[in-house]
Amino acid sequence: MTAGGFGAERAFRIERFATGHGEASAEMPLGAWLEDAGRAPAGALAVLVDDVLGYAAVSADPAGRASVSSDIALDLLLPLPRTGRVRAVARCVHAGDRDSAAIAEVLDDGARVMARAFQRGRWVDSTSESFTEAATVAPAPADLRALLGVSPLPAASDGTRALRLGAGAQHANGLGALHGGLALCASQLAASDALAAAHRSDLVPTSIRIAYPRPGDAGRPTSFAATLRHAGRSFAVLDVVGAQDGRTITIAHVTAHASA
Repeated sequence: MTAGGFGAERAFRIERFATGHGEASAEMPLGAWLEDAGRAPAGALAVLVDDVLGYAAVSADPAGRASVSSDIALDLLLPLPRTGRVRAVARCVHAGDRDSAAIAEVLDDGARVMARAFQRGRWVDSTSESFTEAATVAPAPADLRALLGVSPLPAASDGTRALRLGAGAQHANGLGALHGGLALCASQLAASDALAAAHRSDLVPTSIRIAYPRPGDAGRPTSFAATLRHAGRSFAVLDVVGAQDGRTITIAHVTAHASA
């Protein structure tokens, strides 16, 4: 779970947040600042869905504990429009002694379901801060990569493609760790780089399954290395590992399909 009103939420312009009784919702405007190579990819929704999934779980816990994501699944069902808004609605479906589970849908202005997401979370003995909308928003960057502040790393000898997410408080969640939604988004961008290097930019990452074996430190840079496992006529499969100082903090499985 990530607490709102911090750097990631301000950067992605998350607003109109509401939570209570095991449910949560929030909205985000769309635009060129969320695009990569001329289209808004699945990762553009990552911060939005991570927030609502986490808050839905927290609002269902009678003990009032905070929650951290152990894994998130995000499936983009329809191409995101280039303008307008999307709204994410989440509901907690399980709040146990040790963990939680929540599901979410992302809808466009016409109430079409654009994406679906699932999160399993672990309770932690820490109080999360509440969501507060930013009073001001910085000018929108040129695209999604500029928004995250990622940069490419030299290709490895085995063909692995990687990018670097810089350190900074703007990448932290309410518990001070690296925001899980940012890690998911960076993983998807690394997968896109691997596809481009294999001359398969016709395949678009649409499904991402990411696990968080240990929390990342927002104060340290993170590398995301993508390995292409399969590339066929209509879809591809990739693995992406996020690491800090040689320690794995995220493991993502990405599938890409032919663009419409």
